[in-house]
Amino acid sequence: MQRDPLKRVIFAAGLFVLAAFFILSGQRVQATPAGQTGDTDKPVDGPVTDFMRRFLADQEGPLESVTPSAAIPCVGGMADVYPCNNVDLLAHISLAAMSATAGNDSWGWTDLLDGKEYALMGLNNGTAFVDISDPENPIYLGKLPTHTSNSSWRDIKVYANHAFIVSEASGHGMQVFDLTLLRNVVNPPVTFSNTAHYNQFGNAHNIAINEDSGFAYAVGTGTCSGGLHMVNIQNPTSPTNAGCFSADGYTHDTQCVIYSGPDLDHQGDEICFAYNEDTVTIVDVTNKAAPVQLSRTPYAGSAYTHQGWLTPDQRYILHDDELDEQNFGHNTRTYVWDASNLEAPVLIGNYTAAVAAIDHNIYTKGSYSFGANYRSGLRILDISNVGTPASITEAAFFDTYPESNSAAFSGAWSNYPYFASGAVIISDINRGLFIVRPLLASFSLTAEPTNLNICQGEDALYTVTVTEAGSTAPVTLTAVNVPAGANHGFSVNPVIPTGTSELSITNTTAVSPGSYSINVVGANISDTLTTTVNLSVAQGTPGVPTLTSPADGATGVPNTPTFTWSPVSGAASYYLEVADDINFTNIIYTANVAGTSHTLPGANALAYNTWHYWRVTASNPCGSGATSPQFSFRTASQPNVFCATPNLAIPDNNPTGVSHTINIPTSANILDVDIYVKATHTWVGDLRFVVNHNATNATIIDRPGVPASTFGCSGDNYDVTVNDEGPDGNIETQCASNPAISGDRVGGDPPNANLLAAFDGMDITGDWTITVSDHAGGDTGTLAEWCVVPTLEVAGGGVDLSPDQDGSGAPGSVVVYTLSITNTGSVSDTFDLDVDAQWVTLLSTSSVTLEAGEVTTFTAEVQVPSAANAGDMGLALVTATSQNDSNITDEAFLTTTATAVYDVALSADPAALSGGAGAVVTYTVHITNTGNITDSFALDMSGNVWTTHVEPVTVTLAAGEGTAVQVTVHIPGDAANGDDDTVTITAVSDNDPAATASVDLTTTASVPVEPGYTIYLPIILKP
Repeated sequence: MQRDPLKRVIFAAGLFVLAAFFILSGQRVQATPAGQTGDTDKPVDGPVTDFMRRFLADQEGPLESVTPSAAIPCVGGMADVYPCNNVDLLAHISLAAMSATAGNDSWGWTDLLDGKEYALMGLNNGTAFVDISDPENPIYLGKLPTHTSNSSWRDIKVYANHAFIVSEASGHGMQVFDLTLLRNVVNPPVTFSNTAHYNQFGNAHNIAINEDSGFAYAVGTGTCSGGLHMVNIQNPTSPTNAGCFSADGYTHDTQCVIYSGPDLDHQGDEICFAYNEDTVTIVDVTNKAAPVQLSRTPYAGSAYTHQGWLTPDQRYILHDDELDEQNFGHNTRTYVWDASNLEAPVLIGNYTAAVAAIDHNIYTKGSYSFGANYRSGLRILDISNVGTPASITEAAFFDTYPESNSAAFSGAWSNYPYFASGAVIISDINRGLFIVRPLLASFSLTAEPTNLNICQGEDALYTVTVTEAGSTAPVTLTAVNVPAGANHGFSVNPVIPTGTSELSITNTTAVSPGSYSINVVGANISDTLTTTVNLSVAQGTPGVPTLTSPADGATGVPNTPTFTWSPVSGAASYYLEVADDINFTNIIYTANVAGTSHTLPGANALAYNTWHYWRVTASNPCGSGATSPQFSFRTASQPNVFCATPNLAIPDNNPTGVSHTINIPTSANILDVDIYVKATHTWVGDLRFVVNHNATNATIIDRPGVPASTFGCSGDNYDVTVNDEGPDGNIETQCASNPAISGDRVGGDPPNANLLAAFDGMDITGDWTITVSDHAGGDTGTLAEWCVVPTLEVAGGGVDLSPDQDGSGAPGSVVVYTLSITNTGSVSDTFDLDVDAQWVTLLSTSSVTLEAGEVTTFTAEVQVPSAANAGDMGLALVTATSQNDSNITDEAFLTTTATAVYDVALSADPAALSGGAGAVVTYTVHITNTGNITDSFALDMSGNVWTTHVEPVTVTLAAGEGTAVQVTVHIPGDAANGDDDTVTITAVSDNDPAATASVDLTTTASVPVEPGYTIYLPIILKP
């Protein structure tokens, strides 16, 4: 569709009217509601806002239907004449029954003395009180008449068994009513009187009460510039003025709390969240004499900021805008703010309903929001995932205005969802009070963590949270599918919503390793909910991952590679390490990964044209397994494309525009340059693009289609390369659908095939800046991406280092490699030589100087560690780098493998024993594998005469491992004392017969000697 001058004029006129509306809507003008509606309501004290004028102009007489005689369930989408979904009608009290012609606000009160529940409903002529303790048979107890005159606006809140009521009626002030008087109404309905009255303001549009502090906040009064009029109501019957906040002018509605949300700077402070016609304004009112405005935030799409409510955790705000549906034509829209920083809340999205009604009052309870949306009635939203507004869904509704869902001011005004019974009241402008019961889950159930990994024998602990959604009835917990052999229990059971309990799974020593899904079930008197948690039980540490990609030795790898490896049985996670040196002394990136693949983030992009090394360790709760062997890879050379993705908003109808700069550190002469542009924008003919480098400007795109067409190309979006040699023609002649401007095109206006030649011959280094400006109103977009794409002059240097080599050597030996280096450039150059190695590596020289084309050699000596085992490998990366240009470099890999060494040692202690004839003597012989590889050894005997045995005769030992064998020697029975015998025990390697060791064992017979006899005769001497 082409944009013509008439459309431009109409569009501009529309903007003028819209701007005029917003200017007028911000003004306060005198009005007389009664004159506009024909009802008996009196004018307010002060001016009437634009939305109030619209409201009054839209009013109609009561549309009451016949009051149902009994509760009517929601069946087939209807309850009596009322459309519904998941909401039953319990009762209805008409306006006529309460002697009124219009309804407005509502609130609730629960008498803690007996638990009875009461509905408080604002009427045009007073406040009605209804006993709904039997919600199917409510009792209208009576009315507190308006303090002055009738009004379409009345607002009610409760504190300490007292109702506090304000109105837009002239001179109304704040009524205080003792709600305990409702306990003893004998003959209803009756007319009640004020218990007390506060007269320091006249009219007020709304009132908020912080029940935790005992302060009320009247807003929209004739005081405090319409802002927060603060009242101390800690003594309910003697309210006193506590202060003002007027810095942001008129406040339409507010919620004030003792803050317990995520902003640590303000926890414990009293904070008001104010809805101020065109902003969400947050005020610290801890010191009532000196309140502090923390933030004032406008938002796109505002028409009349009306009312909002915090989520129970006080992190998010849901708010409605009362005029956006009428002004902009979209359906009912609920705005969602992240208020985790009270000084800078952020609008993160919205929920847009399927109907067009105007939204009015929102309240949150548990995981639901309850909104009164005029002609579409009570709308209940599931806000379980409120932080992702697109996930909000409608859970239920009850439409009190069946005639229409249009965007007009009639139907449901407000609702009150906080009764413990689960009943909800709806106050309807045209039909009075509805009492309904949503058929929602009365609680929500979650358990964390969802996935838990433990080592066999450890306890598994889960936190189970029961959150109130519609009832505080106790919830009983059970666990189903607990692993066989385990015990389990809950720390608290039952749980009162909102509350938590810890589920513990114990005695897991008896649980088989594996994965289990456990169902946690919660049940109260009306609902049963289930949530699932997963348990993985490991036994022992996992094995070693096998690396797959990038492959070992791969080159040309992107600088944000994807790492992959094989899964390992029993692994719960993997630890990835990336280094830029072989020994991993400089680890540049790590990540804990749940799966078997991980892509390096762009923020951690690796250096171009550089060798890198990576490895992976598998872990589970039992510990970490062995680390995988490392893989090496070399990243690709830096491309001659320099890109950025600024995603900059392009200001509408602003010739100054927006700029973004790319800094290019590379130094090289430009032979040619192209510019790539990607932008999202409606009506591309509005935009101009200018590129600047070294004080030279080039207007590469200048409002395509202008001046041939007054307003240029009306299509959407750019995805184009501006190229002096562009084969696709010039930009000015293209206007497609989407993208409107694409391809490889000559830029400029008129087209200029020498446009970018202005940069030829320049050094590419330095800042390149693009400026995008919009030269017509009504269309917006963003600069998504742009690139400088140069062709650079190639330097005259070059080097080749080769070859990659494999070698081997015994532990303790030196392996020598001869490397060849060639100057492949066209000029003389000196090349620095360096090495990065796992084992000690020495180069025969640190640099070489070569003429163009000259070749020489040098050596690298790799020391194999003495303690290396057979098969151990040491990597060495030898690098040659030009002294003229550090970008000129080459490398060679040297891979050295420790060869097998076979050796053995034998010893015996003692090596000599003795024994009696016929005895058996046993020796313990120690055998040790002193090689560097697993080996088997045969044991043999030699030299012996006596009977000798060796057990066992063969042993297998790992490198360095030792064991003992038994040698038994049988001493012959006829051995003489001192006889001996020597046996030589020899161990021989099965893999290397030269690897032998021997030990001699000498056994001696120790035989007792038989005793001899000597006869001694007496000597007889002759006398």
